[in-house]
Amino acid sequence: MSGPSPWLTSVLFAILVATVPLTWVFRIMLDLPEPLVVSYRRWPRWANATLIAVVTGAVTVFIRFAYYGVSRDLLGIGAQLVVVSIVYVFGLVLLVRQFTGLYPEYFVTAGRSGLGVRKAVYQNISSIETVGDSPEETCLEIEMTSGEFLRLDLPTDKLSRLYDEIKKNKPDP
Repeated sequence: MSGPSPWLTSVLFAILVATVPLTWVFRIMLDLPEPLVVSYRRWPRWANATLIAVVTGAVTVFIRFAYYGVSRDLLGIGAQLVVVSIVYVFGLVLLVRQFTGLYPEYFVTAGRSGLGVRKAVYQNISSIETVGDSPEETCLEIEMTSGEFLRLDLPTDKLSRLYDEIKKNKPDP
């Protein structure tokens, strides 16, 4: 008697390593309050579900051919692993970056790589420097009182909202 299909096993394992973590991150990000200003446009839920499904599909195909494939070429499997890892990370970055921006009591940034998700309160900002500027978007480097530097991209026409929130949330001397 044979066991379960290699495709079924691959799909189940891919759900465990791709769908569950990505859905968990997406669910946490959805729990954020309504943003004041978003750095990037948010996608509809169906588009995010499609993104998670595409990443899960890529992981499924990798598992199927790496584990159950007839070829045991380690260099080929390594190359496939690199490709599927890039797809996974890119999907995670696309998911997370939709939630960067200004919120009522804090701001959320994803860092240079898109994976360094941070939530920081306005009252802990010690200085702001513009490191990139275009008519549509401004890239800021924000120094926190802890000495940490955070990167935040905002639409250029919404920069005043950041300074208003900082002023509103600074403790009175």
